[in-house]
Order: sequence, then C-alpha cells, then structure tokens
Amino acid sequence: MIRYRKCFLAAVAAILAGCTLAGADGRERQIVMVNVGGVDAKLFARVAGHIEQSLYSKPVIAPPRDAVGSKTLDVEMEALKDLLKEDTHCILAIILANEEVKPYMRSFPKDRIGFVNATAMKPAEDDFEKYGRRVEKDAVAAVVLISGIDECPMPRCALWHYRDDGGLDRKGRNLCPPDLKKWWKLHA
Repeated sequence: MIRYRKCFLAAVAAILAGCTLAGADGRERQIVMVNVGGVDAKLFARVAGHIEQSLYSKPVIAPPRDAVGSKTLDVEMEALKDLLKEDTHCILAIILANEEVKPYMRSFPKDRIGFVNATAMKPAEDDFEKYGRRVEKDAVAAVVLISGIDECPMPRCALWHYRDDGGLDRKGRNLCPPDLKKWWKLHA
C-alpha cells in the first residue's frame, strides 16, 4: 500500500511540475506524436490526451504526414527519423497503414520510434469507443517499451502481450502500479 501511495504521489508531483520527462542526463525529453496517413483527428486527439493522462507528459504534436505505403513498418520508421531531435524521448506514430501491414503495434527502441497501426485495430462493428480504447492501450505500450521496460504478465496492464482482438480488448489502458513505478524511476 505504501509503495502505491508513493507512486501516486510521484504522479501528482509530476502533474503539478508541468508534466515533463527527464532523460538519464536530467534534461527534459518530449514524446512527439505524429498522425501518419490521415488518422481521424478526433481519434488522434483522444490518444494524445490519454498519453498525457497515463504517462504524465504532454506530447508535442508534429505536423501530419502521408504514409509511405510500404508493406512493413520498418520503411515507415525510416521516413520519420527526421523528427528525432536531441530533446526527443520518442516518436509515436498513429498510422493508417497499408492494409497488408499486420502488426497492431511495433516499437523500435534503438531508433526511439513506435507505431500504432490504427488500420489493423479498427473493430468489425462501427464502435468508436472500442476503437479508441484499442489505440490508446497500444499507444501507451509503444512509448513505454521504447523506454526499455518489458512486457508485463498482468492482463490489466497496458504492457500485457495479447494474441488476438479479444486479448487486446481485455488488456488495461494504463500501466500497472509496478510498471508505473519503473516508468517514474526512469523519467521522474
């Protein structure tokens, strides 16, 4: 109970301090979000708000980009490298990828770029709430995995590894308390 209280107090302190991330050198780092391929503006704004609430860091929004249209996210990743700056923690791209791109989410920790494939995550039924929650969950996971925190065995954690749409819908939208504590150790 005490360690959860400390984690909660650290989160409140971060909110009051202005929602910034600190790198290993103590300098402020930014999460840069980019809309690639024409993701719905309402969905993109929702995900940006969720990143701010969950990771206590207001993302910087880069100008939208067209998707390269490749069959893999590796090529899409190369097209975003120009957004990386010295003060960038990571680039988070919410992408309407080519229909042939299958991964829902992919992180490239070495390159500090993560993707959430909004095309693949769209539910069969037209349910914006379900769609938004799916994208939010993997957006949090993409950013945190770039930080070097591993997947989590707890199904209610955003870092839980799922195998199908049912698993994605069951997993949590936020980090579990132990993973949130790891996040704060790295960035607070």
